[in-house]
Amino acid sequence: MLQGILWKRYNGEYFYFDFSTDYGQIYTFTATNSTTVQLSLTKSSAEPGITDGNKAYDLSGAKYVLSTASDFSGTAGSFTLRSDGTADRTVNVTCGTTYYLKEIVAATGYELDTSVYKIVIGPDADADVSTYSGSGRAVVKNGDPILISVKDQPKTTKISIAKGSSDPLVSGSMPNSVYDLAGTTYGLYSDQDCTGKVCTFVMKSDGTTDTSYTTAYGKTYYLKETKAGKGFELDKNTYKVTVGFDGKITVNNGAAADNSGIVKTVKVTDVPMTARISLMKKLGTNASLLAGQTYDFELWDMTANKKVASGSATVPSDASATSLTPVVWSDIAAGYSAEEH
Repeated sequence: MLQGILWKRYNGEYFYFDFSTDYGQIYTFTATNSTTVQLSLTKSSAEPGITDGNKAYDLSGAKYVLSTASDFSGTAGSFTLRSDGTADRTVNVTCGTTYYLKEIVAATGYELDTSVYKIVIGPDADADVSTYSGSGRAVVKNGDPILISVKDQPKTTKISIAKGSSDPLVSGSMPNSVYDLAGTTYGLYSDQDCTGKVCTFVMKSDGTTDTSYTTAYGKTYYLKETKAGKGFELDKNTYKVTVGFDGKITVNNGAAADNSGIVKTVKVTDVPMTARISLMKKLGTNASLLAGQTYDFELWDMTANKKVASGSATVPSDASATSLTPVVWSDIAAGYSAEEH
């Protein structure tokens, strides 16, 4: 007795039919490709060290489509992922058939997987999977159901820093002989006590740095200056830098956040060091002859040949003093000289 025959078409597809007959008998029959098996999908993070325990990343909602056409002109099924990375369903697939799988909706916090995976279901219900296009990689575990496993790449962002003077009128065009931001150094820390340093930023004269730090979403860091630039006070603030679930940053303590580029930038300023100058003129023993007379003083930047401040003092009317009331300028940068007129 003959039972069952497996046939292979010219296009490579298999079909199977069940029948029984005694030898010597002739029968007419129609063969159909009706042998099917269940197929499902599972997904995990390509970098669990970044995503595990981080609420910014969630596999739920990712969606894949399955098609027998490489251009996805028709749909054979779809999968929507749960938070644990398992699919919401299994799909019946036919033995001896080739399928294509791709992601159409990315999971929260993850990059869209642009690869297309080719799945060949053999006549024995075992499957082979390969990458049809793109750089992704999938693996298969044969059984019932056949399980295709893929990994998702979590999104990250980059943090950097930009530095400026809090008073450009004082510091002037930099760098100069008095003020220079070059060498200003900040540390980025994972803890509020600033003991766990993850990155160091060293500034150039123009207040920028070539360094950036790549971080996961949903993280918090602390930024602190460890070395001031030439002519500047050390910034004693500690800035809390929060990376949101969208990859954008927020900063406290008056610092600004620039989220316009690929690199998210913390903008801070340093206070230029200044001097408090007090001028006093000695009048001598004949001060009474000068009662009521006013003296004018000017402070000049001799390098630029320009006046930066002025003041005046008047001899007391009782002429009892032997010196003028001091003329005081505050917040004056280094490199100036005073003259009486």
